[in-house]
Amino acid sequence: MNIPSAYICTFVIKPESVEAAREVLTTLDLESTKEPGCLYYHVLQSASDPNTFTSLDAWANESSLQAYARAEHVIRAVDAIGPHLATAPKFEPQYPAN
Repeated sequence: MNIPSAYICTFVIKPESVEAAREVLTTLDLESTKEPGCLYYHVLQSASDPNTFTSLDAWANESSLQAYARAEHVIRAVDAIGPHLATAPKFEPQYPAN
């Protein structure tokens, strides 16, 4: 079975919540990069739509991804970002093209 090597998650934020969401997602970025097996974790804000943030992350293996998903800082971030979302996050696993 092919295991995704990277993940993209798109967050569309309520206009009045952009600053609060940026703080939550920036903290998530900083804490996630410290997780064992994290190859990279970046949060970006759209240049054309400031209400849209995208996280890009990759993990060394499935077990490191699963451990990350259970990490306390991730649970806190999921709870904190919820009220700021305009729509449900879009989560897309990515596979190598080659």
